[in-house]
Order: sequence, then structure tokens, then C-alpha cells
Amino acid sequence: MRDAEATRRRILDAAREEFSKFGPAGARINRIAAASGANKERIYANFGSKEGLFEAVMSDTLAAHSDTVGKWGESAADLVDRLQQTHEHSPELLRLMLWEALEFGSDPVPDEEKRREYYRQRVSALQKAFGLDSEADSAAALMMLIGLAAWPAAMPQLKKMLIPEGQAAAFETAQCELVHRIAKTVLGSKR
Repeated sequence: MRDAEATRRRILDAAREEFSKFGPAGARINRIAAASGANKERIYANFGSKEGLFEAVMSDTLAAHSDTVGKWGESAADLVDRLQQTHEHSPELLRLMLWEALEFGSDPVPDEEKRREYYRQRVSALQKAFGLDSEADSAAALMMLIGLAAWPAAMPQLKKMLIPEGQAAAFETAQCELVHRIAKTVLGSKR
């Protein structure tokens, strides 16, 4: 039993890497098998198909992400810092979400109902924590803050072109301070 769980974990880890690099269409089971040390038959036995494996990777990755991001602190700055750190330290999460957006668009995505419920809870928590007027205001605020926090990680080539040579630290500081000010404005000055 322990070996089966370890094999499943190796497959998920290798698949996360593969899907984040190549997306669902470009990912190859052969490369996942080689990287995980499992044969293709074991992958199909565990996940059914490449699509099933992608769904499992998304569920696994988002579960880890929700454990991290779901624990923001007491202020708007804490929330933004947590989001930025998550995307900086877990670039595969952002890449997987971007691939998912390209692959599915507005069609149903893996674990959509579970993920919808998670976001409903986050929206409600944000509304209560910051005294926002409505659920719609809270949802819009969370969407915007996620976007602001994730954008530099989503567009590394643009970030590289925008930052003057030798100014990376100054850019990071300026970007962080600006997003903090925006978050405080959006979420109100209560915290």
C-alpha cells in the first residue's frame, strides 16, 4: 500500500512539472512515466487517461494552494503578500491555471464545484474581514487582488523588459508598495 501511494505521488509530481511546461495538449505520458519511474500502464491504472491525470494534478496543486492562501493575515497587505509569495514560490500553480484557462476557457474545469465552494468561502471571509458591502464587491476585490499579485509571475518576460538593468530590487519594492496601497483602497482602511 505504501509503495502504491509513493508511486502515485511520484506520478503526480512528474505530471505537475510536465503539464506546467507543456499544458494538457502538449504533455506526454512517456515523459511523465520516465520522470516518475512508473510505467505508462501504472499511470493509466491510477488516473484513467491523460485528462484524468491533468484533473488529479489540478486538484492536488490547488489543494496545496488553498491551504497556503486561505490563511491570510489581518490586513490587506498580509493578503497581498501571501498571494504574491504563493505565485513567486509556486510558479507551476500559476502556469497550470494559465494552461487550464487556455484549454477550457469558460467551459467546466476539473473539480469545478469543489473549487467554486472554496472561492465562495474565501469571498465570504473577505467580505466579513474587511466589511465590504456585498458579495459581488468582495468577489471583484479578490479577483483583482489575485490578478495584481500574480501578474509579475504570469508575465516574466514583460517584467524583465520593464525593469531597468540593476533595478530589480527597487522594482520589487515599488511593485509591492503599490499593490499594498491598491489593496488598502479596495478593501477599505479598516485594516
